[in-house]
Amino acid sequence: MPARPAAAQDRIAWIDIAKASAIILVVLYHVGYAGIGYVIPDSESQIIDWWARFNRSLVPVRMPLFFLASGILAASSLSRPWPRVWRSRQRNLLWTYLLWGMLFAAIAGFAYNPQDPVGYMRQSLAALPVGGTAYWFLFVLVVFLALARLLQRWRGLTLVLTFGLLWIGPWVGSIAVPAFLDPLSTTLVRLCSFGFWFFLGCFQSGAIVALAETLRHPSRRQLAGALFVLPAAGYSALAYAVYWNSLDGAYVVPMSFLGMSAAFSASVWAARFTGIARWAGHIAARTLPIYLLHPVLLAAVVVVVRALGGGESSLPPDNLVLNLIAVPVLTTLGVVSALSLYTHTRTSRFRWIFAFPARRSAGEPTGRKDLHRYESA
Repeated sequence: MPARPAAAQDRIAWIDIAKASAIILVVLYHVGYAGIGYVIPDSESQIIDWWARFNRSLVPVRMPLFFLASGILAASSLSRPWPRVWRSRQRNLLWTYLLWGMLFAAIAGFAYNPQDPVGYMRQSLAALPVGGTAYWFLFVLVVFLALARLLQRWRGLTLVLTFGLLWIGPWVGSIAVPAFLDPLSTTLVRLCSFGFWFFLGCFQSGAIVALAETLRHPSRRQLAGALFVLPAAGYSALAYAVYWNSLDGAYVVPMSFLGMSAAFSASVWAARFTGIARWAGHIAARTLPIYLLHPVLLAAVVVVVRALGGGESSLPPDNLVLNLIAVPVLTTLGVVSALSLYTHTRTSRFRWIFAFPARRSAGEPTGRKDLHRYESA
């Protein structure tokens, strides 16, 4: 079925919910799995360990959901002239990837390697050309969109091939490491692991939107419920087995399909509620600034906490209340602070930190509504 953009408001609502959920889960992962160990480095709390396991258990669905939504939103660009796509999408993604990648490299070493921040910066800058930085998602999006335009004549074959790569993705890193630099190996794994979901959204956006509309119909509520309850139950069981009991990681790909089915059904169901749809639309139109700002904000928190402690974390490692609230509080602060900073810097003077500093041509995105439709990060 030919791809068509999700343009109607009732159709965009569930995509907003999926996209907003994905970016919040990304922030939660960076806080609850990667960052909390630097904020409270000596904690032996089972609560902190639970947050880490919980975030790992969402690996099979978190980024696939993000790439599926991004692919659906990118589908309309396949029929546009390449110069327009380059100006409105690719150039902006590359600009923000390089700009924020360099900024993060300059300051993150003081948080994550205070003994050698310059060395950390050099490693981060060296990884920029191959997408091996904190902002790898933007790099991979640029690659996927360029490939989608090249391969759109062979949509079925592309989906078959990327479906195969999805299964071998976890092993690509171990094969590639001896031959390539580690950041490049990581990027290859990501290309294999997420390509299928992006191309599925990009090449089959019409079919996916039609299925969502079918599930929204009152007569299909039982089907919609089954498509959530059964996959969610299966995903939960496998997640517990894999991430809490060390079952073979080969189950990760089946988990992705179960999790994506549950997430899709849940997003369509939640789109019935005006309040949820409005909230999700606000977040979904600002995923780029949230994605760009929260790693820098988290690094700043680590630096401040360490500075207040004279070089060590100033927070008590085994305080029960702190361990309970640290991850959700920091996640909320990361999202809210990013939204606030974006609102206060989204002027003509500071616009260049979120988009390539060039005068826009007629017909290109100029406001929040356009950003909501065309921004795919």
